[in-house]
Amino acid sequence: KKYYQAIFGVEKEYRLSKVAKISAFMYGQDEINVIYCDALDTIQQEISGKIVLVDEETIDILVANPPFAVDGFLTTLSKSQREHYTLFNDAMDAKKQSNIQCFFIERAKQLLAPKGIAAIIVPSSVLSNSDATHIGSREILLKHFDIVALVELGSGTFGKTGTNTVILFLRRKHQQPPESEQYFNRVTDWFNPIKAGDDVYNDRHFIERYCGHINIPFEQYETLLNGEPSAALLAHELFVDYQNNFDKSSDIRNLATQKFFKAYSAEHQQAELNKRFLAYLHGIEQDKLYYFVLAYTNPQKVLVILAEIDGICSTDILVFRFENQELAKFYAYYFLSKPFNDEVLRGVSGQQLPRTSWNYMQAIKIPVPDLKIQQTLVTQIAAFEQQIAAAQKIIAGAASRKQAVLKHYL
Repeated sequence: KKYYQAIFGVEKEYRLSKVAKISAFMYGQDEINVIYCDALDTIQQEISGKIVLVDEETIDILVANPPFAVDGFLTTLSKSQREHYTLFNDAMDAKKQSNIQCFFIERAKQLLAPKGIAAIIVPSSVLSNSDATHIGSREILLKHFDIVALVELGSGTFGKTGTNTVILFLRRKHQQPPESEQYFNRVTDWFNPIKAGDDVYNDRHFIERYCGHINIPFEQYETLLNGEPSAALLAHELFVDYQNNFDKSSDIRNLATQKFFKAYSAEHQQAELNKRFLAYLHGIEQDKLYYFVLAYTNPQKVLVILAEIDGICSTDILVFRFENQELAKFYAYYFLSKPFNDEVLRGVSGQQLPRTSWNYMQAIKIPVPDLKIQQTLVTQIAAFEQQIAAAQKIIAGAASRKQAVLKHYL
């Protein structure tokens, strides 16, 4: 029961919160705290005569399936609560803002304890949309989380919506002060001109990796850091695009009409434009290099899984019961196989929530070999599982043995 008491479920829709409470009771888990409130607001409710409050930075495991694209969701929050989010600003129209999924990412950052883990289902557009709210949510991901895995689901996962979705598996960073602040300061230092005779950059390897990423030699990029971008650097396609965008910007077009600028000599005008272009380049490249470093220093390779089919999420559970329990566990391999799943998908029908009917499922013939082959299968698969278990044990102990060797010789 103490484990159930440590579980909190938050649901804004009253009917669903009641269903969750009843389900917990029916499964003998009524100690679970099901809280009826908005997860973006302060999470608290009186349960069994006492106030249950979920404090920030206290959650070890967080699983969220937030709604997508809800117009005006910010209007349900108080002004002080809206200002609790860095994604919110006074220029934002709360009535028109609909990117609730982005705010749930920041809410996860607020609630998770250091090293806490999260699995959040969001539209795939969270990883690509270019508006300020989506960009801000990606900045939160890079600054405050280790990205463990991304699982892209098919467009049919949520039925008629047709929304492509992705599950973000994240781990809350724990270092204090945050590494993101340290790297921000480091990148800022890089874009200050190097003193005469000092050509050493702390963490230079990050800059070199970035240069490799954008396919520009470090020696050429270094001229930008020193405040005097070379002609060779400016000739690169990337920097030619920067120049074109700079020349077409409203700030520069307006500058050309200003009386004080027209009074400058041609040489003075060019010097002013060069100064502003350098500031423009520094602003863009400093931002890009900073987030490159945050992504590059993710402590592990990110596992990316792409769904092979447009699967369907469902709360339905189909239970298979076998008289031969020894054989039953091996049929899990068959149920996960492509032939079985292809056969199931052939029976899918419906528009809003496509699914396979029970009658169709019952008609699927499951191959059952004769007893002698069953015994052979059980013996062979059991042997393979023993080998897998032994290999996993070796892998699990490899890290400690490596450390012991290093400690012995070093």
